[in-house]
Amino acid sequence: EAGESFTYQNQLVAAAGLAAAATVTERTSGESLLQRYERLVGEKIFHPRGMLESGLCPRGIDVAKPQGVATDGTVREIPGAVSMNRYLKTLAPAGLVWSNAVDMAKYVLAEIAEPSERHVPIQPITEKVGYGLGFFVEESLWKLKTVHHGGDTFGFNSHLFFFPTKKVGAVILSNGPKSFSAAVVRRLAELWFPSAPVDLGSARD
Repeated sequence: EAGESFTYQNQLVAAAGLAAAATVTERTSGESLLQRYERLVGEKIFHPRGMLESGLCPRGIDVAKPQGVATDGTVREIPGAVSMNRYLKTLAPAGLVWSNAVDMAKYVLAEIAEPSERHVPIQPITEKVGYGLGFFVEESLWKLKTVHHGGDTFGFNSHLFFFPTKKVGAVILSNGPKSFSAAVVRRLAELWFPSAPVDLGSARD
C-alpha cells in the first residue's frame, strides 16, 4: 500500500523531475527533455539566487580532484571520475548538480529565508525522521528541527542542512566518506548551540 513504508530511489526521483520539466516548460526546437529540465533548473533555481557557477555538468567550472580511500587505507585520486560522473546525467533530477561552496551557501540561505512545504515531512521514516519534498526532516540531537539532504557520486560527497527555527545552516562538499560530513554537522551544531540539551538517544549519522 502507498505510504506504508519509505524507500529512496534515484530513478523515481529523476523520472519525477523530468515529468515536471515536461509539464511546466515549453519545448524549443531540437531541445531534449533533459535539456528542458536543465533550462528549468537554471531559470527557477540557479539564476534567481545568483548561483552562476552551478549547472548539470562541469563545463567551465574548476573541478576539485575526486578522491577515494583505496583498499590499503590511503586516499588517492580516482582516475576518470569526472568523466564517469557525466554518464549519470540521465539521473540529473536525482541530484547531479555541479556547484561550489559559495553557490550552495546561497541556496541554503534561500531555503532558510523561504520556509515552504518542502520542509514539512510527508512520509514518516522513523518516529523522529520523515521525508518532505526533497528533504529529510527530523528532530536532531539538539532537539531542534533539522532539514537536510546529502548524496554521493564518483569521488564526491555533499551534505546540505539547516535549522529553520535558528536560521542557520551549512553545506559540506568533500571527497571523503559520509562519516566526515556527519562529524562536521555535529561539531558545527555544538559550536552554534553550546547550551542546547543533547538527546544522545537520537544520534544517527
